[in-house]
Amino acid sequence: MKLIYDIKNFLKKIEGKLVKIKFFAWLKKTYDNIDGYIEDQILSLMIYFGSIYFILLAIVMIFGFNEERILGLYGLIAIGFSLLKIVKSIMKSGLNGLLIYAFISNFSFKYLGVYIECLLTLFFLALSFKYLNFTNSDRVGLIVIGVLIFKVFISIVTNNLGKIVLNKKLEAMYEDKIYKFDFKDRTYHETMFLLDNLKKTMAESMEEKIRSERLKTELITNISHDIKTPLTSIINYVDLLKNEDDPIEKDRYIKTLDYNAKRLKSMVLDLIDASKTGTGNIELNMETIELNELILQVYGQFDTPFSEKGLDFIYNTSRDNIYMITDGAQLSRVFENLFTNISKYSLENTRVYGDTKILEDRIVITLKNTSMDKLNIDPDELMQQFVRGERSRHSEGSGLGLYIANNIIGLMGGEFNIHIDGDLFTTEIVFK
Repeated sequence: MKLIYDIKNFLKKIEGKLVKIKFFAWLKKTYDNIDGYIEDQILSLMIYFGSIYFILLAIVMIFGFNEERILGLYGLIAIGFSLLKIVKSIMKSGLNGLLIYAFISNFSFKYLGVYIECLLTLFFLALSFKYLNFTNSDRVGLIVIGVLIFKVFISIVTNNLGKIVLNKKLEAMYEDKIYKFDFKDRTYHETMFLLDNLKKTMAESMEEKIRSERLKTELITNISHDIKTPLTSIINYVDLLKNEDDPIEKDRYIKTLDYNAKRLKSMVLDLIDASKTGTGNIELNMETIELNELILQVYGQFDTPFSEKGLDFIYNTSRDNIYMITDGAQLSRVFENLFTNISKYSLENTRVYGDTKILEDRIVITLKNTSMDKLNIDPDELMQQFVRGERSRHSEGSGLGLYIANNIIGLMGGEFNIHIDGDLFTTEIVFK
């Protein structure tokens, strides 16, 4: 055992030194890359060691070395490494590593015609080689022809096996069954992989389409309900206004009408914006803006609702002036939606944190607030079309704010992320 261990270490040391030379490193890489069915490996090994043989033969003839000894030793090394590669493949794959075994094991009377055609072709190839063997005495020529015929044999069997396996794969997909086959040929292996993923992709696409249709139905239901509320109120107060003579009551009715008209307008605009941003049907007017100023200007619109709930907004920035080229109006709309959500759903008398940082080549903006309740919802769902928390069903708005914000940031080439940790709600915007 110690002797074997010493020999193994010795060979590793020699290998380590040889691979430092580019030519030997290339030879090792080429040898390691020989893969596939055993028959294909045998052919590749013949070509590989045959090519090296002719290079070595040329060197021996040029320098006048002992041809018989050197080439004889090389022959033993070539046979040894070839057997090592083949034995490893057999140990790894067993009989499934043999192309002939794979071809025969997939036999079915349904594909009898394919097998007969293949066998007849192979028979005529063998017959042609036998004829050439009788009429040609050139050993080198016969070896080359033999290698070529062997290559044609491998190609024919591989292609016919590929036809059978792919057909079985398609049949299994049609019947919604699973058919697995470890194809050693790289081209067919990739095709099998693509077919496996095609079914998965189609299933996911169908699920997404069904989900989209369901969300559209929910949109119609939710928006119809939300629009109906202010619309009904407007109609009722118009009727009351017609029959009211008291100026004070009239003024109160007008204020209520004004409030519900603005609420209805906001919902309709949200619906239009959701449709436009979802399809990318908006034009971005790029300009240079100062990010800190824009965020604080938008926050200024929400100073009153924040004060009413006792919310304390704390804003930090890593740099006094952060300039970027973007659509200022659309980015303002994003922050309006975010501050609207914060003012509606934050726990009273808590702090809201805003933070803007420049990290290497990125601008990262985060807004953190404490929610009134723990949020048991997937953050990704909140950014999907027309998804709202249960509490928001009883509050103003269309529930499209985060969806619109996500779409706008995406159209600007940024990333919009939501993180939820219990009642801590964080939105993150990243620009590169």
